[in-house]
Amino acid sequence: MKLRKCESEARTGGTRQKGARHLNGGSLPGMVESGGSRVEGGSTFGFEKLEVWQQAVQYASQIYALTKAFPSDERFGITSQLRRSAVSISANIAEGSSRSTGKDFARFVEIAYGSLMENVSETTIAAQQSLLSPSQFADLRTRADKLARMLSGLRSSILRKDS
Repeated sequence: MKLRKCESEARTGGTRQKGARHLNGGSLPGMVESGGSRVEGGSTFGFEKLEVWQQAVQYASQIYALTKAFPSDERFGITSQLRRSAVSISANIAEGSSRSTGKDFARFVEIAYGSLMENVSETTIAAQQSLLSPSQFADLRTRADKLARMLSGLRSSILRKDS
């Protein structure tokens, strides 16, 4: 089965997504608000409307903010690993959404899930090394759990629609 724009429900788990709406009457034409941030451009890409993608971008932003306080000697160690695995989550959702079949898209969502699990492992190590406070670690775990559920739901929905 080929995915088309009209089949956006398969990509969103059959629910209407929040946070990706065009701004009417905004000061700059072509501005789009997506998950609290504004994006310049004439249109919104389909994946930007996915709440799971928006949450993944916010998660990566939080990882970047927290790792700024890590020691400079960790710049090429845990800092780099945390940032790369966090960015990989939203990147795989975006790349997968461009695929022509639901099965291919579902595979990229699976890869995004793997990147999230990698990031969870890395945050655990960072917390054990006292690079993250207990409250920072707990917040990341809560967000990761939510993302994991959203990714699993999206993958299941895509595969159901594809069969």
